[in-house]
Amino acid sequence: KVSFYAFGIATLLFTAFGLAGFARFGDEVLGNVLKSYSPDDPMIQLSWGCMMVSTVFNFPHAFQRMRSSFNALLNKGPEDNFIFTTILLLSVSVYMGVAFKDIAVIKMIKGATLGVSIMFIFPALFFIYLNEPIRFKRKCSGDINDPMSQVRRRRRAKWLSVLCVIMMITGFVQGALALMVHYNII
Repeated sequence: KVSFYAFGIATLLFTAFGLAGFARFGDEVLGNVLKSYSPDDPMIQLSWGCMMVSTVFNFPHAFQRMRSSFNALLNKGPEDNFIFTTILLLSVSVYMGVAFKDIAVIKMIKGATLGVSIMFIFPALFFIYLNEPIRFKRKCSGDINDPMSQVRRRRRAKWLSVLCVIMMITGFVQGALALMVHYNII
């Protein structure tokens, strides 16, 4: 429940700041809204300082998860080849930070990847997961195919269908809006 509230608050804050940046700069807003302001403004320098502190304290946590995930993709333990993996991934991170001057490029790649996942991969995974037979046996019923179990599966399948349709519509609308903005229709 706490995670739900935390993500809700973060979503509201990011949405508010995004809309404020768009309202202030319109189509001229840069991927990093702080670059749209004068670098000589003391409040902007303070904002850059806050971003630096945030990055310094968040990067180690994100990097540790990235290193563990990288090793898991290679079917290795989280601490296997620790120094080599750390140097390799830090080098890639530094290269990306130097090569891409605008964070909007990284966000577009992330958005495209997550968009495909939201529209196509997650609904299929939900469908597969929720339509599997229930694997546990209840104490009062030794049969996993009892009528109440079937009713629960049908109910889950209906909710899954609604969730999948919502995700597909959302993905389609976001893609259509991105195309309209790209071709200056809106």
